[in-house]
Amino acid sequence: MRRKEEPGQWQNILAVAKELMPIKDQEASCLAEGIVITKLKQCLQNLRGRRNDLNHVIELGKREGKVATNQMNNWLASVDTNISVGMVICESEQNELNWDLSVIAAGLLGRLQERLSGQPSVFTVEALPPSVQEMPYSSIEQQPSRVEIFEEAMEYIKDSSVGVIGIWGLAGAGKTHLLTNINNAFCGDSLFHYVIFVTDSKEGSVGIPFSEGGDVKSRANIILDFLKTRKILILLDDVWNRINLEAVGIPYPLGRSKVVLTTRSKMVCGQMDVRKEINVACLPDDEAWQLFQDKVGQGTLSSSPRIEALAKELVEEMKGLPLALITDLHMENDVFRRLKFSYDSLRNNTLRQCLLTCSLWPEDKVIRTGDLIRCWIGLGLVDECDIHSSYRKAHSPIGELTAACLLDSCDTGFNSGYYIRC
Repeated sequence: MRRKEEPGQWQNILAVAKELMPIKDQEASCLAEGIVITKLKQCLQNLRGRRNDLNHVIELGKREGKVATNQMNNWLASVDTNISVGMVICESEQNELNWDLSVIAAGLLGRLQERLSGQPSVFTVEALPPSVQEMPYSSIEQQPSRVEIFEEAMEYIKDSSVGVIGIWGLAGAGKTHLLTNINNAFCGDSLFHYVIFVTDSKEGSVGIPFSEGGDVKSRANIILDFLKTRKILILLDDVWNRINLEAVGIPYPLGRSKVVLTTRSKMVCGQMDVRKEINVACLPDDEAWQLFQDKVGQGTLSSSPRIEALAKELVEEMKGLPLALITDLHMENDVFRRLKFSYDSLRNNTLRQCLLTCSLWPEDKVIRTGDLIRCWIGLGLVDECDIHSSYRKAHSPIGELTAACLLDSCDTGFNSGYYIRC
């Protein structure tokens, strides 16, 4: 047998219900017919079914990037409240129903019927994009060198005196991976109104819908109107040439907003007015080996001493290049394609020929700058009116190739000169 409610609890229900639902005389007339509870139960059943159907429609809409309208949310909240009160009344035993409670039941019946006939006609609308779109990524916690770079970048981003930050390095060194970690670091953070990740900066798109046929200037104006009153972090990945930020609608000077870009060329940092540069070098030997172990699996490596020895040789051959370490045997389809693109993007054939002459030295050989310059002069790649002018000019292609991350400067510890490692 169901426990009777305490008188004080019923008085609370009655007080709230009377306040929310004033009863008209004509609504109470049906009490004499003794059918109010039956009708109330049927109306509750219909309203619950309608509510469940609409929740199902809203859930399907969420999968398409839509959200319930405010009007629909208010309707659902009102329905939930009225259903809760109706269930209390209907679950009461008949002998507990006094005149006050019966009058409220009649009034509630009218309210539920209004809800059934007055549901909103529009259920869902397109959802606004999130302030930060989280992206798939792998953690850098096991790579101290990358954690250090990440923390340095985050420090610059939070520095009010720094507007544009440039992350540059060899193709496949992990620049995009770092940029993705920076993007996700602001999920749930209120430092910026929006964090915008642009994977192809040449398109100049920041995810704002445009009408078909709009020209570049009109699109830029739409973006500018959206961004100028907001604090924005813009992440530009794989920039090859200078981008006119104003031309694509990014407010400049940036004010409180920030731009972080990645590029394979240090020269692009200068062209983009970068205030702080961060170089992403290849992984140290211990981190490279740990990354390879994580991807291959310790079970595979420990299955045979020979396999582990070969794996270490392979890791050494990859020179700490993360993309090469985590790619399968078909890595030339990705790694070598990226390196070839860097080579093809050199501004002229002379620079390409200068780079190719490095293959005349044995693999991993440290090439003395003077020897490389004499080779170029001898091959006619650098040809000025006198030897001194040729020597001076030869430092220009060395700088360009190094800035493009196709040559790597190194210090051998000797005092005899400057060395290049290809």
